Amino acid sequence: MARGLPDSGITSALYASQVVDPSYTANMLWGFSPIDSQGRVLYLDTFNNGLGGFRLYNQGAGLIPAIVDPVVDTSFAAYSPPYAVKLNPGTVSNDRSFMAREMFAGRATRLGLEAGVWMNDVCGNFRITIDYKPIGGNPYQAILQYTRPNFQIWTPSGFQTISTMSIPGATGFNIQVKFVGDWSTGKYVRAFIADQSFDLSSYSIAASVSSLTGFLTSNFLALSYGVGTTSVFLGYYLLTKDEA
Repeated sequence: MARGLPDSGITSALYASQVVDPSYTANMLWGFSPIDSQGRVLYLDTFNNGLGGFRLYNQGAGLIPAIVDPVVDTSFAAYSPPYAVKLNPGTVSNDRSFMAREMFAGRATRLGLEAGVWMNDVCGNFRITIDYKPIGGNPYQAILQYTRPNFQIWTPSGFQTISTMSIPGATGFNIQVKFVGDWSTGKYVRAFIADQSFDLSSYSIAASVSSLTGFLTSNFLALSYGVGTTSVFLGYYLLTKDEA
């Protein structure tokens, strides 16, 4: 019997609706639902309180990531209003703009990283990464990246293409992307690109040189492909553990 309810049992009048996992209600109030709602939230940021949770970096002609408002910068629409992060990698090939979240994760081994991204046919390439050495385990670096027009994962054999996407022009759209990896087995589990699910269980995660036990770094990176590259807009950033 649930606490606070009559001993005679639950009546239908006591409930108007049900939520499978109440922890996700808060996420949905930000204007989006996680792509598969698997795993427990380790860190969520919709950037409405600044970028204090991240270290910010740039390389070459790329710019430091910055909070932007789509009402002011009309070249995109925020995934989770009112703000997003603008990552401008510049127009020199392989220059970059990126942001990293550092934390002690301890023994967690089955992790997911998800992002809501605004993209069009001229935006920069981008990638999401988890670099981690769990307590009692081996260090691995898992990456899901978009390198026009392919989505790829990072393996011991290099990047492997799992999907090719045709971008419908300069109008642009928001897209959710996610990968899940298992740091106890050194294997990927699955990936989501929009509403498409990919079984990645046959792919190994590439080894990392990380030496700090229990320490996890996750990041979002925008990468220039050269002349014509425009900014990538990150709408939300969700790190999860205990993934199914």
